[in-house]
Amino acid sequence: MDIDVVNGPNVIANTLYTRGKVSVGGEVHVNTHLEDSESMEVVDASIGIGYKETGWEATVRTTKSFNSIRGTYLQTLSPYTELAASVDFALNENNQKITVAMRNHIDKFSFMKAKMDSSSVLTCCYVHGISEALQVSVAMSADAKDWGPGKQKIGIGISYDA
Repeated sequence: MDIDVVNGPNVIANTLYTRGKVSVGGEVHVNTHLEDSESMEVVDASIGIGYKETGWEATVRTTKSFNSIRGTYLQTLSPYTELAASVDFALNENNQKITVAMRNHIDKFSFMKAKMDSSSVLTCCYVHGISEALQVSVAMSADAKDWGPGKQKIGIGISYDA
């Protein structure tokens, strides 16, 4: 359970139950509105179910207060390579999204990953682990349908975990 006492306060409660290879869970986000005179409101709620087998796993869950369903699949192709796909389906509007992603571990600390979604946005990231505590990353995002100014992004980061 998370409580944000500054904004609201907001309360986020979640639970997960696992039996064997199947997991079932849910989450609810409530704004108590104690700082004003409004009544309490449910900001978001979701439920989900997942199945995990050796080398692959799949989940189905709701999002956006049960107005959207997301299905995901993760396959381990080798000890170094993983492939994933997700499908988002909005129940109250004509809005679907498909994403395919892949991650390849280069060594113990370094990996590359890339994803492409149905809106033609390609994202790539390279993380180079100098040690267990220090990582340098380079990421880029490109809109494959629109190569105009401001549509492509690149970033560089340094992460240190003491």
